[in-house]
Amino acid sequence: MKPLKSFLILVFIITITACATVTSNNILGKDSYLISKEGWNGTWIIGEESVKVKVIDPDSSEIEVVYISKGEIQRRRVLIRRNKNKYFMNFKGDDNKYYFGRFKKHKNQIVVWGPSLKLLLNARNNNELEIIDVSNKEWLIKSEQETLNKFYIKNSETMSFDYENPYVFRRIIE
Repeated sequence: MKPLKSFLILVFIITITACATVTSNNILGKDSYLISKEGWNGTWIIGEESVKVKVIDPDSSEIEVVYISKGEIQRRRVLIRRNKNKYFMNFKGDDNKYYFGRFKKHKNQIVVWGPSLKLLLNARNNNELEIIDVSNKEWLIKSEQETLNKFYIKNSETMSFDYENPYVFRRIIE
């Protein structure tokens, strides 16, 4: 396995080791929900890395993540969405594809899980989702947004995300 940029590194600038990157043509989650600046704004850390998070639009659940990559300041807009009581982060990469993950937030901690390639390939084999192999370690979900959301609502408590390898972010109280 080799290090690659996935949803988490692009949003929170951490280096992870993963077998594949999964992206989508559509965002995951139907509805925005009101997020508070007090609950999200600030510096978040994971390991030795840190990012600055700022709520851009609380009503549309949009945040900006600022970090340093290769000596340059980077900014990413992240959309927070939900399906019923499941919450997701989405952002459009430089390749115009959406990177996504499921998360749970409790006070000053966020736990994020990336998508599970194993479940997605099973869904492709069962014709539940249209997924193509873009390259050796990159997969693209081409299914329409409604199909994608129904799939993740139905499978969110199974291994649709990599629950064995969570990423835990903690906010520094300033």
